[in-house]
Amino acid sequence: MQEPTHLPAKMLENPPIPASMKPIESVLIIGHGDIAVRQSPTYQHWFKEGVEVHCADVEASKLDDCIGRAFKYILPDEKQKLAAFGANYFDLLLVNNVPELHLATALEFSPFAKQIVIQKPQDLNFPFIRTIATAKGFEDFRSKAKIFDHYRNKGAVPALLSVLPMLNTDYGQFRRLMFFLTESKSVNDEIDRVGSLECGMIQDLGVHLLDLFLECISVGVKWRDNSQSDQWHQRVGIELKIVACPKYRMQNSHLGDKVETFAALDIEVTEHIEFPVGSKHAKIRHHTFDTLIVVGKGLTIEQGVKGDLKVVVAEYERNGYNAQIDLTTQGTLGIDPYLPLGGQEINRHHGGLNRPLLLISPNPPEHALTGLGGIDYQQWQDLTFAQYVATYVEEASRLQNGTYMDAYPFQRPLGDQIRELAAKGKVRSRWGDLKPLTGYLSNAVRPGLYML
Repeated sequence: MQEPTHLPAKMLENPPIPASMKPIESVLIIGHGDIAVRQSPTYQHWFKEGVEVHCADVEASKLDDCIGRAFKYILPDEKQKLAAFGANYFDLLLVNNVPELHLATALEFSPFAKQIVIQKPQDLNFPFIRTIATAKGFEDFRSKAKIFDHYRNKGAVPALLSVLPMLNTDYGQFRRLMFFLTESKSVNDEIDRVGSLECGMIQDLGVHLLDLFLECISVGVKWRDNSQSDQWHQRVGIELKIVACPKYRMQNSHLGDKVETFAALDIEVTEHIEFPVGSKHAKIRHHTFDTLIVVGKGLTIEQGVKGDLKVVVAEYERNGYNAQIDLTTQGTLGIDPYLPLGGQEINRHHGGLNRPLLLISPNPPEHALTGLGGIDYQQWQDLTFAQYVATYVEEASRLQNGTYMDAYPFQRPLGDQIRELAAKGKVRSRWGDLKPLTGYLSNAVRPGLYML
């Protein structure tokens, strides 16, 4: 069992919101695969507002469905055409290619652009990320580069983050945190996404949940002792230990025997809390709670209940109070009373992939501007934060099952899978008492106007 990793406060404090980018006039997009197709509403808005859109890919066929007036380039042969525009010609470089090439691509094309946005919390090359995030000589690149995790830009996420301190006041410390991101679709039905899937579920989906997890336990957060008190608690440090990380593969997976299509990260968290903050009598206490992160493909939710499970659940020490958000529908439970408009301020028109890009566009549409997560929300993260996501991905990936990775059948019920893991000691037994996972679903309905 590994030793806990200590995260210094300064590394997990949310950095101040950077000055908003000026509305962009020219964009260079590297990689025109599935994610670019899903961002087509943004490109349509750019064309309407006169933004130059330049798309480049190493495969000519990927550029066949470029929409509108996009300029197309096949790499590496036509890289010189892009270089001819001159240094910093493009207002934005958007890196959309396969995960293992994210950072290398951003570095290669960084001289061409004033700002760089890299999809996902990080890529696969942890030592490379650590070097670029910390080494001298890369300051200019770090000032340009931002990380774009579309899950943290879903409307319910800023709502949850904004109320967590108030929930700490009313219901105490965390008892458990749970993050689920599982899909009913089989990896064998996504042959076109092999470039992303062959890195495994921890890298493909787990990075998003680790990112949200670190946001939920940010160091520096303060909450009142109770609603009438003028004394405050403050999280001043965090220690994390991945206790277990069983990995499985779906039977007959086209990804092969060594690529997991399911993983469960069982994490022990110790938070260091100062109380009363600012008092000469202040002391540090240590509170330990548990976290479960589950990712996978080809799973149902429970017996007879098909569908995806994309939720975040926070359990508190008082009365087993739950706060939860559904990342598919943007539905919420247990947080609306703490929002000024009772939840009406949650923007349910967006799934996160398009909204941040629309907000830095000329004349952002009204449906992107309204609600939490808008123009004043920190749309991107810096490389330092991405480095810590990468740290835990690396640690989870190193934990081995043994010599053979067990398989599960397509449409395996997730609830049964977790209960079996707890019963067999592959995660701690405390995860065997989860209520039926259908209880975490929201019945919220997406509005008529909705984009990914």
